[in-house]
Amino acid sequence: MNEAPGIIRKIMALGGDAELIHQIAAMCERVRILEAEKASAEAKRAEKREADRVKLAAKRAAEKSRLAGDLFVRAAESQESQESQESQESRDSPDFKKGPHTPIKTTSDDDDHEVAAPAAKSAGAISQTAWDLVADVGKQAGFATIPDQPPGWAGFAYFVQNFLNSGYSADAIRLGCSTALKRKRDGPPERHTYFEKPIAQAKALLDRPAPQVVQLRPQNVEVIHAKFRKPPSLYELAAQRVHDLQAEIDADQRGDCHPHVELAAASE
Repeated sequence: MNEAPGIIRKIMALGGDAELIHQIAAMCERVRILEAEKASAEAKRAEKREADRVKLAAKRAAEKSRLAGDLFVRAAESQESQESQESQESRDSPDFKKGPHTPIKTTSDDDDHEVAAPAAKSAGAISQTAWDLVADVGKQAGFATIPDQPPGWAGFAYFVQNFLNSGYSADAIRLGCSTALKRKRDGPPERHTYFEKPIAQAKALLDRPAPQVVQLRPQNVEVIHAKFRKPPSLYELAAQRVHDLQAEIDADQRGDCHPHVELAAASE
């Protein structure tokens, strides 16, 4: 509608009807006012949607942080309980109850192997693949070695091993962690549980079947020659635009759907 004054001047130069020209000019001004009101209403709705989105994101982030904190506390309590149980079992063992009557063994190579065996067995719960993945992800996050990783990453190796035991491939775990680090612009995550959802998404992506090419048979296209229809005049276009904008503004004030939306819903 910004080109309307120029079009009106051309019509006047060609000797157009002055009354029709004034009607078109009035409609163009009405259209401009209605479009400005519509744009202002859209801007307000967009601001409200953005504010609601920010509040929802903050609420979800707080909930995730709380759940992660609870998970860490439960894991620490479980580990402490397990260590206490193992300590109690060692006290109840017959060798421990013998007390000072138990002969003192001298240190030998056989004793060293016996002492190292439980530690090796415990460390064997985490595979070398899991340690390699933890080190690789840490380097991508900016940590040169595993000891350099933040405290919130404690237990990352067990976390990765659980995925491996559940059938996740090393490629899926590596892809999920790499993708999560690339998307996070404000530095590495504070806790390793941040990678749980990206790893699941990466596995779903890798497990997705490859697309199949389907060859379609050629079809005959029927061409229908329509009769020529005279395009609407500037007056008709302006009148229709004023009518549509006024209907949209009235619908917004009533809180109803726009007429064209209702028409589309009715057609469905």
